[in-house]
Amino acid sequence: MNDYNQIQSKRFDMRGLMTLFIGELFVFLYFHINGLDIIPDFVGYIIIAVGLNSLIKYNYRYSQARNCAIGLIFLSLVNLYQNNSLQIPPLLRTISIIIGIAYIIIEIYMIYNILIATAAIADECGYITLSQKLHIEWKTILTLKLITAADTYLIVLIPNLVMIILLIITGFAAVILFLVTLYKSYKTLDGKFPIKPPQQIHQDEKPEGSIEQ
Repeated sequence: MNDYNQIQSKRFDMRGLMTLFIGELFVFLYFHINGLDIIPDFVGYIIIAVGLNSLIKYNYRYSQARNCAIGLIFLSLVNLYQNNSLQIPPLLRTISIIIGIAYIIIEIYMIYNILIATAAIADECGYITLSQKLHIEWKTILTLKLITAADTYLIVLIPNLVMIILLIITGFAAVILFLVTLYKSYKTLDGKFPIKPPQQIHQDEKPEGSIEQ
């Protein structure tokens, strides 16, 4: 029984990725239920932080992502207060822009750490193709997020139907791609055994001779 427990303890428990999926879904749904405040963003980020907390034992980048999620909880609360304010003074508008920029940067860095950490685990389990896809999907999500962020501020300066449509498309695409990536990673990696020591992964990001499944 002890040997069996030791073997099982080496399996990757990636259920935290599904917790991230649920948290991100909550954030996404709130974004599209304007003004109702039924599921504020901070609720989703709390769920994300909980999921990341269960994964930090596997890769230090999950810990960095959790810190980002905690920061986003705080910024979401500030943003919720501003949205509920009837009158916003000019100074607060300036602060709101700064908070918005910080929000975007922190969210992008959180996603980066999540996907790169998951790619490292995929490498460790011998899923080289998945690891490579995670790196590609991270760059794709980054591009979509940057386009969305730029478009958001351009719409304020130059209201335009084309920009609004672009904002909706890129915003949807970034979130959906992230959700699909989390789900596929969970289905592939949960319960799998490592076939390569973690330190070897750090020394060689593209290991040769691993068994691809």
